[in-house]
Amino acid sequence: MHPTRRGLIGAAGALATAGAVRAAEPPRPVAGGIVLGALFPLTGRLALAGDESLRGLELAVAEQNRLGGVRGERLRLVVADAADPAGPAAALHRLVAAARPAVLFGTTTDALSLAATAAAEVAGLPYFELCATADAITARGFGGLFRTCPTASAVAALAVDAVGGLVAPAFGVPVAVLRPAILHLDAPGPAAMAALQMARLRALGISLSAVMAYSAAAADLAVLLRRLRETRAEVVLHGGFVSDTLILFRAMRREGWRPRAVIGCGGAYAMADTYAAIGADFEGAFAAGFTPYDVAPAAAPEAAPVAALYRARWGMAPRSGLSLATFAGARVAFAAMAAAASLAAPALRTAVLATRFPPAGLPAGWGAAFSGAGQNLLATPALGQWQSGRLAAVWPPGFAAGKARWP
Repeated sequence: MHPTRRGLIGAAGALATAGAVRAAEPPRPVAGGIVLGALFPLTGRLALAGDESLRGLELAVAEQNRLGGVRGERLRLVVADAADPAGPAAALHRLVAAARPAVLFGTTTDALSLAATAAAEVAGLPYFELCATADAITARGFGGLFRTCPTASAVAALAVDAVGGLVAPAFGVPVAVLRPAILHLDAPGPAAMAALQMARLRALGISLSAVMAYSAAAADLAVLLRRLRETRAEVVLHGGFVSDTLILFRAMRREGWRPRAVIGCGGAYAMADTYAAIGADFEGAFAAGFTPYDVAPAAAPEAAPVAALYRARWGMAPRSGLSLATFAGARVAFAAMAAAASLAAPALRTAVLATRFPPAGLPAGWGAAFSGAGQNLLATPALGQWQSGRLAAVWPPGFAAGKARWP
């Protein structure tokens, strides 16, 4: 008997809430020190990713306080739950009223970031976006917004470039033989990623065998898989969430067909809980996005020490590179805060634009140098692959902890 859509969504919902260890409480007043505000989705279907993002920031704050804080003061983190696009502005206002933070951090997903950062700009508060990637976030001319992680364009380019740079050489064939296809959930984030991938493929002169979208209400993707098989697609670029990623891999098992490579763009592919839910069928799947913890030591010397801090605090291995990305981004923010003439948005902007970290100077293997729009130009994505239950960086070569496998 095949699993029902309701059952799969229920399983995905359980994954989402399993990591949310904090109740959705209003922020509490904090006295003394430099107050930092954090907006992440801590309830609802995004709770697992939101909690993992927050854990990296919490680790960074604790480590900075161990080193003496910032500007001679201890950092105090106040967290507000921003679970849906309608929530960030209200959560920010509650947080400001209760705790009066000097600087804000967030936000995990694009829709939440677009809302939260707009509210912060109106309030005149500096905002460090640590893990939302949509290009539009830093395209609005905001003076107090700074993004420390890679853009969606960079992630899309990495996924497409891996087809010619990793998959084709592994099989000794030209890219044209692989006949790449794009499969995505019909939702704003995955659809935008698919558009970026198509633009990159056109720029490289690579023809697509198919572009297919499916509804969030789809209970089975077998029909689309049969169509992909008919097009002889050997590489599928997939964008979706946890629930439909479960459906996709279970459908591939039932159909007895799988392309040479499935490259996922989105947080679902990078979460250990997704692997746990799908099991051995997820072996060999690729995840384009933030640097995994299992990365070449020369590329990210601090990834292993941050993982050790994570295990010491929570008694478990990190659940994805989200926490490594937020830890790295917070490091940049603290450096700028220490160098700024004040923590007011204009002074902090001057300090951020002058902040420099060399490549591999941050725990995620990134450097830091900011454009006038507030985008870190030295934040680069990496391609990971699930191997024996762990996500290991396999491309580009400088980040690779080992070789790609081809199940």
